[in-house]
Formats: sequence, C-alpha cells, structure tokens
Amino acid sequence: MSYTVYVTTQGHVAEQVFNAVAAVFYGEGAAAFFKPILGLMFFAGVMWASLRTATQGTYKLLTTHILPVTVIVGLLITPKASVNIIDVSNEMIPRRVDNVPWALAALMGLSTTASYDLSKRINAIFTTPDDLKYHKTGMLFGSRLIQKARMSKIVNYNTAKNMRSFICLLYTSDAADDLLCV
Repeated sequence: MSYTVYVTTQGHVAEQVFNAVAAVFYGEGAAAFFKPILGLMFFAGVMWASLRTATQGTYKLLTTHILPVTVIVGLLITPKASVNIIDVSNEMIPRRVDNVPWALAALMGLSTTASYDLSKRINAIFTTPDDLKYHKTGMLFGSRLIQKARMSKIVNYNTAKNMRSFICLLYTSDAADDLLCV
C-alpha cells in the first residue's frame, strides 16, 4: 500500500523523519530494537493477563487489555506501507520511503492530501482575475499606484498629518528623522 504525503517545503526533512521511523520499527542490525522490545512486552502482557485470569477466574482482563493491544499491534504497527513525499516547493525531486508503519502512513497521507486539496480549492476561489495577475501588471504596477496616489488628496487634516508622518517614517533614516519629518 502506498500513500502520498504533501509538504510545502523541506521534503528532505520529511524523508529523514519517515526513514527514522521505518528504521525504528522495521530496521535491521543496531536499529532493530523495537521488535524485541515489542515482543518482550507482548509476552509479559500475555503472561500477566493469563496469571490474573487464572487467579481471578474472569476474562475481563483479556477483553480490556490483551485484545486492544493485539488489535493495535496487529493492524496498526505490523503492516508496512510506502510513503511518496511530494514537496510542493520542489516537485522535481521525488522521494519515496518504504517500510513505514501503516497507521502513520495512512494518517499522514490522508490528512496531508485532504489539506492540500482544500488549499488548492481555496486558492482557486480567492485567486485574482487574469488581468490583475503579476505577469499582466508587472513590476511597474507599484509605480503607477504611487503616481495615482500622488494625485489624490486627503481632506481630513488629522488623517493627512498622520499619513505624512507615516510616509516620512517609512522613507527616512533614523538619523535624519527630526530634520525631514515636520
């Protein structure tokens, strides 16, 4: 099973994280410390539950502890999946990580795919018309706005004074602040 995970940047970091998780759960050699610990804990849990069931004569412990642990380990941790990482800022480098726990791969794949699709739909709704896009307006659009703003006049005295002070603060250095801003 393969899932696609979308990240907006730093795809190599996501790849390293998934590789670390895969090494912890399914690694070989020195990295394979999760399997023996999981087996030991599972064996100790079964022994404890068996002793408690034998001494108390009730099967409640099996349904409240052993069954959920078996389901979690058997369905969520043991199955493996592959993760395809798509870095939206750099789609030229495909990244794939194998042997990721199925639960993590499914959760990350479904949540990032849903949020990526949602953000694409929001961008489609709130995008500007084609005549206002940057390739139509260009770099000089800002200078045209400034020239048009120079022709406008603020009629309220306090607003005009605040605007002059604000513009003065934007375009003057701190040293010349008192000299130029009146």
